[in-house]
Amino acid sequence: MLILSLLWGCFNLGLDDSGPAERGLEPIPEPSPIHWEACSYQLGDHICDFTYANAENTTTTLYDHYGEVIVLDYFTEWCPYCRQAAEKADYYIDEDVIMFSVMIQNQWGNDPRVEDIERWASAYQLEETEVLAAGDYIKDPNGQWGPDIQAYPSFIIVDKDMIIREKIMGWSLEIMQQLIADIKSEE
Repeated sequence: MLILSLLWGCFNLGLDDSGPAERGLEPIPEPSPIHWEACSYQLGDHICDFTYANAENTTTTLYDHYGEVIVLDYFTEWCPYCRQAAEKADYYIDEDVIMFSVMIQNQWGNDPRVEDIERWASAYQLEETEVLAAGDYIKDPNGQWGPDIQAYPSFIIVDKDMIIREKIMGWSLEIMQQLIADIKSEE
């Protein structure tokens, strides 16, 4: 009987209804919702992750914003329509949508430097962590491993599940407002 009591006591030590925090343990983090096996820049696919330098001279990673509607604005500093889109960003971007402005070329047609994206962020009062420097090297005419940019500005709208919902070449405030409203209403 004594042996049975000792065994029950040993087994009972592990039976505790309190959670990890109550026992002084760190909770186990939830698994990442980002678990797809493939990505591309095609409509209906999960977008591929990227990390680019931003105007704060740090980096910004796309997948850190999982769960948000995202507008990717691929632009060049020399493009007049790109400037119009940046000037009107407040008319189509709100607290429910994040926009990343990705500079492909600076005003001289070269890959952008940090000072180029700092200048753009300042000129259009954009968040410094949301103005990014990339370059022509990210473009893929087939849209498999990079954006298939054929005109400036070009936009990709990504839903909360990181699925590419829209791709737009050129600039129209009315079209941007309508497409973003449609995606938000479906969320």
